Amino acid sequence: MIGFDIDGVIANSLVVVDDEFERVLGKRVFENQTEWTIDASKLPMTNVCGFITDALIDRTGLIRPFDNAVNYMFKIWTDFIKGSNIKAIPIITAREYKTKQTTEIWLNKYINGIFPWKLYYSSNKLEIIEDLKLSFFVEDRHKTCCRLSRYCKTFMVNQPWNVKYDISNNNSITRVNDIKDVYGILEKESVKKEK
Repeated sequence: MIGFDIDGVIANSLVVVDDEFERVLGKRVFENQTEWTIDASKLPMTNVCGFITDALIDRTGLIRPFDNAVNYMFKIWTDFIKGSNIKAIPIITAREYKTKQTTEIWLNKYINGIFPWKLYYSSNKLEIIEDLKLSFFVEDRHKTCCRLSRYCKTFMVNQPWNVKYDISNNNSITRVNDIKDVYGILEKESVKKEK
């Protein structure tokens, strides 16, 4: 079974968060970012995580899915999962729990009725992945991919904050551009198993 992160994988949410940084600070913080983390000492605010969480809550209506993300999640559901004992695609996020209502509103708006999904909140994604016995996970944060790759095959979606990392020595991480690439890889693996 496969699971997905939200931000940077399904939802193009950091563009909206960066818009909020620009509105408040007069500058974009994530643009041309080579790390997912932010040096809070360079920002005139005391609670950067709280600011990001509030931006995700306040501006959820402006967040859009990445092109074809939902379409290819649907294809993954219909071609590889539907008909098995799996009842829903797991979506695992490290967002703060207080974003639950707006996150679910967003998922209902873009995904509900297309395929079944279940949302999990955890700062420790590995715990959920182990509990669900996932074989694959789609993530954008390099550090998280490395941690998860000890348990399952991890697809790292190219983002400005992860492209500098060399993953060639880790056979459990595959770099992809989007969920369409993930579908293509799963399709090739499925054909190999059939032969």
